Amino acid sequence: MESGDIPDEAITASSSHNHIVGPHNARVRKEKEGGAWCPKDQVSESARESLTVDLAAVHVVTAVGTQGRFGNGDGKEYTEEYMLEYWRPGLDSFRSFTGNVNTYLEQKNQLAPPLLATKVRFIPISSHPRTVCLRVELYGCNATGGLLSYEGVDGAVRDPGFQLGDDSYDGARGPGLLRHGLGQLYDGELGRPLNQLQLQAYGRGKGWEWVGWSRRQLEGQPLILIFTFESMRNFTLLSLHAFASQEDDFGLPSKVEVYFGDNATNYHEQVLTSPFHLARRAGPREPQPNLGPPPPHCQRP
Repeated sequence: MESGDIPDEAITASSSHNHIVGPHNARVRKEKEGGAWCPKDQVSESARESLTVDLAAVHVVTAVGTQGRFGNGDGKEYTEEYMLEYWRPGLDSFRSFTGNVNTYLEQKNQLAPPLLATKVRFIPISSHPRTVCLRVELYGCNATGGLLSYEGVDGAVRDPGFQLGDDSYDGARGPGLLRHGLGQLYDGELGRPLNQLQLQAYGRGKGWEWVGWSRRQLEGQPLILIFTFESMRNFTLLSLHAFASQEDDFGLPSKVEVYFGDNATNYHEQVLTSPFHLARRAGPREPQPNLGPPPPHCQRP
């Protein structure tokens, strides 16, 4: 937003008080015209206004930032709280975060796990009628993989206190199943070593940075994950990121089989089968990655 990479026409709003506080002025650390976007009406529990940023393609959004209207010292309008909605083809969902406490400083909220979005919508909210103005920023990177969705068995909840489910998955959830969405297997975030995992981070249990499965959960059957892409892809490298810990009874799969196909039912006869080799021997509480580089990911702001 601040850099100008997102054009004015990609920033829209439900309404504006007038042109000089239109959505094109909703850029953090910019003091153009009225100095922010200000909706026509006050916001309240019953009155909804919104600012939408169209990124034109799916992006990994790792954080968002907001400011109020400084207006070269004349502004005093900001939002105390806002709701965040994000969208991409086939998806409609939202998250809520704490908003600003003043009109000058940027309030940055990291999204953990990140979200995958084509459009991001900021919705100022207030428990009482309030005049608000808003400037915003988005942090992250372009999701270049062309992945539309993946489906399979959700991760397990394992004692003592390990939450290994796909916490950010935004598709349909059946009894232990994931369908038609994206989540932690594609957000570009690399899980940290077990001894560095945050306990109850963001209200989640230990291990939320990983997705894991148990033999009991799979009832002796292989884990099957199906990834659907927007078009035919040419694959030159397949890299998996995993860890094992004897102390905590986390192991690696004995082998991985990969099937390539041109639709959901027609897979080629040639199967890529590989044992899960380790690049090095790690300590009992260190991650043990397989051979090959980790997937690309966005730098945290």
